[in-house]
Amino acid sequence: MTAKKQGDSSLPHGDNAQLEHLLEQRHEIAEELHNSTSRAQAETALAELTSIDEADQMVLLKALAKKQDTDAADILLAINELTYLTI
Repeated sequence: MTAKKQGDSSLPHGDNAQLEHLLEQRHEIAEELHNSTSRAQAETALAELTSIDEADQMVLLKALAKKQDTDAADILLAINELTYLTI
């Protein structure tokens, strides 16, 4: 018999406070992406996300994928198009 998971934390690894902050900032990050007029500006908007370690990047990507809003989707698309994450 398997044990039930306690709680439904979307951030099971790493510095949860930092990752939770980044998740909360997704609307502002998406707005920066929407207002960017160059690749450099878009990459700057994603800088906080790309500067965290590899394991936390993966946790953050999974958490963003679970959010059901266009800002999270836009960030994931930008990450796919503009960055070279180490995951």
